[in-house]
Amino acid sequence: MKTIAFHKISRPTSSIVRFIQKLYTQCLYECDFTHEEMWIRDMIDFNIAYLLQYKGKSIGAVTAFKDRGSLAIETLAIAKHYQRKGIGSKTIHFMEQVAKKNKLRKVCVGSMCTYHARKFYEKMGFKVTGKFNNGDGDYWEFEKKIA
Repeated sequence: MKTIAFHKISRPTSSIVRFIQKLYTQCLYECDFTHEEMWIRDMIDFNIAYLLQYKGKSIGAVTAFKDRGSLAIETLAIAKHYQRKGIGSKTIHFMEQVAKKNKLRKVCVGSMCTYHARKFYEKMGFKVTGKFNNGDGDYWEFEKKIA
C-alpha cells in the first residue's frame, strides 16, 4: 500500500457517517455503531477527522483532538481487508505531522488493547502510560513525545 490519501473531513455527510458506522462496527470493540449517528457527527464536528483512501476507495478513518499540548487520537480504524499492510503505521506518522503543524509536543492514544495493538503502538515508539479495566476489558493508554 504505497499511496494512502488522507482527506480532512470538514462536515459529516450522510455517506461519510454511514461508512464510519460500518467501519467502527467492524473494527472497534466489535460493537454495533449503527445507532450512533449523532456521536459520529459530533466526533467529526468537534475533532480533527480524516478519511483514509486507497485508489479512491475509503478504507479507514482517524479522529483526534487537542488536549493540553498533546494530540489525542480518539479513534483509528482501518477496514479489516486493509489491516496489517502498513496503513496504521502511515496513519500514525501522518498524525504525528498533524501534531507538529499544530505545535503540539506529544501524541496520545488509548486502546481496548490486545497483544497485537500493544505491540503495534510500542513498535511505533509509544510508551505505556496507564492501564485499567473499564468493565469491558483492559484499556491501555500510550504516549509518544515528538520533536
